[in-house]
Amino acid sequence: MLSAIIERVSGLSYADYIVERICIPLNMNDSGVEDSRTVLKHFASGYSVCNKIIPAEYVDMSISLGGGGMYSTIADLYKWDRALYTESLLGRESLRHIFGPYSPIFGGYGWVVNEETIDGVKRKRVAHHGTMNGFCADFNRFVDDDLVIIVLSNVNITPVERISGDLARIAFGNKIVMPETVTAIALTAKEMERYTGIYERREPDGSHATDVDWQEAFTSLSRFSTVEIAVGAYINRFHEFGIHPGSIIIITQEEQKLYLQMAKRHGAWYKYEIVPISATEHGATFAAQYIDERVIFTKNGQGTITIEHRDAYGNRMLAAKMS
Repeated sequence: MLSAIIERVSGLSYADYIVERICIPLNMNDSGVEDSRTVLKHFASGYSVCNKIIPAEYVDMSISLGGGGMYSTIADLYKWDRALYTESLLGRESLRHIFGPYSPIFGGYGWVVNEETIDGVKRKRVAHHGTMNGFCADFNRFVDDDLVIIVLSNVNITPVERISGDLARIAFGNKIVMPETVTAIALTAKEMERYTGIYERREPDGSHATDVDWQEAFTSLSRFSTVEIAVGAYINRFHEFGIHPGSIIIITQEEQKLYLQMAKRHGAWYKYEIVPISATEHGATFAAQYIDERVIFTKNGQGTITIEHRDAYGNRMLAAKMS
């Protein structure tokens, strides 16, 4: 809606308006609106993960006009940050409206304005996070401290918010917990096979999907092709079994390796290798490839296997093996 208003009032296309009124005045020479048709020098390709790092599914960026589709660099975004402390683009009253009051959780005027507590100190933060096929970004301005943290990635599984949070803590003189260095151990194919199957998330009230043929579901749902995952066609197959994709984790064994499949941000489905790093008679711990995650399998006295998935942000998902 806002992009349509800009075009109607200015008489320019949204892309031309952004370039002429923002990028050129601020010397943001490596920024603009991507139209999927112009060849851009040094333009990064976007990647995702399905078994391994793969090119992200193509998307026509003109579809997201006004709601994404811009390209930039760290250097240009720093110029943008500096300009927002001045009246070179907006008057003082407009800046006060945008950055003065704290915003709703989803932001106001395109920005989330809130307080971030770092080492017990509350600091005003003006932020924006964005994702697109193969890309993700996190932009954090600590305006009372004249600090900006900008993290851009062209692999869409990258935990950019964790990275930007850690960088902020470092900048404010705090210590952070570095990712643990791990070493893979050897497990036999038979030992790893015991962990394959569908795991359903444990709900607080103990409820779970009923009338599901879990073995049949595992046979079907563990065989998604890269194309099915990339275009979201896998969702229909979940619906056939009455299973919500966000409630399960699938573990498969391929060529003596284990792979984890699960939904992440925006419900997108990912598949990546997990590597054993420790084992006891009661279970084993695996580390994920490409991202700082842990997967802990535990076997109880009755032979039931449960899984605890710990993501890069410290969130935990507990699930029980159903197939």
